[in-house]
Amino acid sequence: MADVSRAGDGQQNKNRLRFRRVKVYFQRFAGKIAEAGQRGVSAAPQYKVRIDGRITQFGTLATDGSVEVLVPGGRVAVAIETLGTTYALEVLNGIAPETDIAGQLQRLTLLGYYAGDLTGAFDARTDAALLDFQADHGLDPDGGLDRTGFPDTKLGATTYNKLKSVFGE
Repeated sequence: MADVSRAGDGQQNKNRLRFRRVKVYFQRFAGKIAEAGQRGVSAAPQYKVRIDGRITQFGTLATDGSVEVLVPGGRVAVAIETLGTTYALEVLNGIAPETDIAGQLQRLTLLGYYAGDLTGAFDARTDAALLDFQADHGLDPDGGLDRTGFPDTKLGATTYNKLKSVFGE
């Protein structure tokens, strides 16, 4: 947050600009397996950040393929141009609890495993994301679901605990 002051009258305005700091990773493959240098993009490509069409940041991606973007509050269109592509960003106001199916899918999405709609329903893409996650983390590739409470399907304890530890909660 930055204070905004008026020029000329010498008195500080009480308005504040609100920014969210968002870290975005461009990687060769999803997840957190291997060293950052092995996952990150090579040759340190350039990037530009556009907010509502105007360039607000530019530079070189970090060695792990990351860039930290400052996004102002409110509804703005944010895009990162790098690697010959424009990537639109959508900043979420929050994330569902890790105990909810929607929260688990959000976490898999943020880790790069799931690319479907966040409807909270398990489908073929959900199964593929869970199998990839389990394979990357040395878990039994069973899809990770505990169907004992069907139709209240949920992640099994082993997969749930691994997702929780990998995501950092």
